[in-house]
Order: sequence, then C-alpha cells, then structure tokens
Amino acid sequence: MRVVRGGHVVTVGNADCAFEYRDSAFKRDTAQWVAGATLELAAGDSKLIEAYIADYKARRIASQPKNRRSAGSIFKNPKGAASEKKAWQLIESAGLRGVKDGGAEISAEHCNFIVNNGDATAAQVYRLIQLAEKRVFETSGVKLEREVVLVGF
Repeated sequence: MRVVRGGHVVTVGNADCAFEYRDSAFKRDTAQWVAGATLELAAGDSKLIEAYIADYKARRIASQPKNRRSAGSIFKNPKGAASEKKAWQLIESAGLRGVKDGGAEISAEHCNFIVNNGDATAAQVYRLIQLAEKRVFETSGVKLEREVVLVGF
C-alpha cells in the first residue's frame, strides 16, 4: 500500500496497516493517508460469489435507510460482555427510533443511522450522536463506541 506520511509517499505492507474489522492504522493516525493500494484476491467460483453479493445487497436494502443521505453506521456494536444487543437495538430500546433534531433524524428504518432529511446541519447530527450515547448509557449501562470519525470538532 502506498501511504502519504509527512508529505512523502512510502510503501507499507499489510501488517503495518493493522487492519481489523472496521479499523486500521489509518483510522487511528489521521496524519497518514492512503494514496494507492495493490490487492491480491483469492480465486473463487464466480457463481457462488455473485450469489453471495446478491444476498448481501438484498439484506442491506431491506434493513437500511433507502435513498436518504447518511454517514452509515454511527456506532460500533459492543464487544464481548458489554452487551448482548447490537448498537441499533440499544438505541431502539432507549426510545430513540425516529427522534429528530432539525433536519437530522435517528433513522426509523435502522436506529444506528442518522439520516439527513434535506437540511440537517453537522451540529444537529452531533447532538443526536450525543443524545444516543447519553440515553443508551442511562438505560442499559453500555457506553457506545463511535464508528464515525468526527473531523473539525
């Protein structure tokens, strides 16, 4: 992978990237940026791969906000003993499904998405993030970990 560090392009290996589920060295160190990558993929049965992709897309379409702008999942699912529920279930249990702040809304379709109904501001989205964190902790004792990275706050 080609990475920009300190104004210079360097090549790093997979281990240096510290890839994990929804995480990497690049997410933790915003002073470096990915400038390019070479991927090596394993061969597979194209029909099985196409079927897997079609199934995955259908599940996403059925469960996530459609034709509405969002930043995707706001919170990571709690790990281990922290909770037996997923982030969206904790947010729903806290009574926040469909809650709005101006043009921003905790999605009624999937509570781990904050959607823009057309004129949401960053401040409105941020207030809903904070509200979800506060209410989920108050109702379940679980401290949600943000999936999104806020820039400029």
